[in-house]
Amino acid sequence: MAEGSITELVPAEPMPALPDHERHSNVPQTLLEISNRIATFRSLDQQLIVLVDALAEALGAERGTLFLYDTVNDELYSHVAQGNINREIRLERDKGIAGYVFTNGESVLIEDPYSDPRFDASVDQATGFRTRNICCAPVRTLDGETIGVAQALNSRHGTFTQADLRLLEAISQQAS
Repeated sequence: MAEGSITELVPAEPMPALPDHERHSNVPQTLLEISNRIATFRSLDQQLIVLVDALAEALGAERGTLFLYDTVNDELYSHVAQGNINREIRLERDKGIAGYVFTNGESVLIEDPYSDPRFDASVDQATGFRTRNICCAPVRTLDGETIGVAQALNSRHGTFTQADLRLLEAISQQAS
């Protein structure tokens, strides 16, 4: 498919952000709560929706997205995307910030995506959303194979921090 192409998908509604004083106060407790939320659903799709809602809530992000790798088409696709996105986002596996994270297996914090040459603004243009900052981590299997990317967009607290990135990395381990 073409870079940044989009097909239909049911949106996941964002959850409210935690107050500043509650952010990262107890990471193990946060991870346990996320695991407990996920365990209440039998369907993998529902579990992943809950996971993305929880990562956006824990990081105080406006939106969260879980991209998975489509081996047939050699693309990343938004398995779960919050916000007014009613279609699946598809990206070449090495394009944009998500593609960089997937290809290099390296987590990133981006304070100003539009000044980063890796950023692909076509998704913002297609969705009408304006990305102000990004926190992005690879999703790996227990064997270390990268199978996707967890992404948080637009911190409600200004910008994402290294603590946010570490928490996203821990949450992304639960996605695998």
